[in-house]
Amino acid sequence: MTPTVLDDPHLHTPPAIDPGPGWGQSLANGALGPALLHLAAARSGNGTTEAARAWLDAATRTPVSSHPDGSLYCGAGALAYVLHTTAPAHPAIAELDAHIDTLVRTRLAAAHDRIEAGRLPAPSEFDVINGLTGIGAYLLARAPDSRRTADILTYLVRLTAPLHHDGDHLPGWWSLRAPLSRGAFPGGHANLGLAHGISGPLALLSLALRRGVTVAGQHRAITRICTWMDDWRATDTDGTSWPRWITRAQYRGAAPAETNPMRLAWCYGTPGQARAHHLAALATGDERRRDTAVAALAACAADADRIATMDGSLCHGRAGLLQCLRRAAADDPTATLACHLPDLEHQARAAACTGTPFLEGSSGRALALLPAAAHTSPWDTCLLITG
Repeated sequence: MTPTVLDDPHLHTPPAIDPGPGWGQSLANGALGPALLHLAAARSGNGTTEAARAWLDAATRTPVSSHPDGSLYCGAGALAYVLHTTAPAHPAIAELDAHIDTLVRTRLAAAHDRIEAGRLPAPSEFDVINGLTGIGAYLLARAPDSRRTADILTYLVRLTAPLHHDGDHLPGWWSLRAPLSRGAFPGGHANLGLAHGISGPLALLSLALRRGVTVAGQHRAITRICTWMDDWRATDTDGTSWPRWITRAQYRGAAPAETNPMRLAWCYGTPGQARAHHLAALATGDERRRDTAVAALAACAADADRIATMDGSLCHGRAGLLQCLRRAAADDPTATLACHLPDLEHQARAAACTGTPFLEGSSGRALALLPAAAHTSPWDTCLLITG
């Protein structure tokens, strides 16, 4: 085992006191990232259960949160995800699932009320990190044939229906909220990213369709999202890409779409977006879209100049790019993507991370760098790139 994977001393032992509120039950930034790492490593024979137990104990020092704002990355949903991914027979999961069922019913009722009233959503209603798509990814893995899984898919189908606002015929996922905690964003935006935008619902709908888990209108919803994103797809000398988001001025044709400054990121960039389209193509049998997605991913892997500027994280770093390519390569019968994996692994291993978080720190990078046996367990289902 290399020092950059499990021998990072910060990953050995959790702090004796939670660094902040909610830290224990946060998959994104707290104890559950290192817990997932050590559990996955132990399960594949590359680590010990003692370290995993220490981080799980830290995660449950305070009562498990069942707040309605909980998600795949926070509270009962996050803890259930970590346990199901690494120890699916764990007795605590049943109680956590009861909390998740209540959470889903509450959040879906609010979402449908919002749609009925003709209001636009906040990204946190539907996205991967905070919303129903993330919880849906857990349920698709845990209980694919359950009513709640179908309920979330049905909601996502409905999310794709257009809404009228201020004289514009907008996609149903258009939000008046500003992205990335930015200031004024007149007219709102449509987010195209995987973490907080419509690529997340696209990925979940497609993963479900590939598994034969379907609801009315699912295929049409996938096509609707893909077609809308096609209108904003750009191709240049560096390959195919999509913007992070579209503003109202851009939507109305009064301003050009941006060149994505996070082009190689899982969260807002081409790797996440292209993998979502790749999954859609595989689910619907769209060979042209599949080829476009594979070419876009290959171009990302070959972009040495941009890779050199990235950190080692999953969210917007080299580990995220590596994992997107790894999962897509497993679905690609050619060597177009697989041939890039050794170099991407080397690049991810050489990059630094700050702290232990799963998304932006060393535990996420270490998971991506575990030996191949660890990747037979879908620890990255929460990234919506496999399932």
